[in-house]
Amino acid sequence: MNKQAPTNQASDETTIAPNIINIIRRPVSERLKAIEDIWDSIILEPEAVDIPQWHREELRHRIETYQSKLKTGSFWPDVRRRIEE
Repeated sequence: MNKQAPTNQASDETTIAPNIINIIRRPVSERLKAIEDIWDSIILEPEAVDIPQWHREELRHRIETYQSKLKTGSFWPDVRRRIEE
């Protein structure tokens, strides 16, 4: 799937548009499966994903919050019972 970089916008549109049209013509279930496969392929190159520092900080904050509240909350059967009462 090595494509040469387009030399101008017109050639870019002529090479990409047919691909998009072919994708759009596929059933939704196939398109969703393709999206899933693409997402799953990202894990094969984790070093290629640039994670902004603020994402790392937010994740760290959420993990700390979660870990500090492990004893709070309720089990699903208890929650369901309260809802149904």
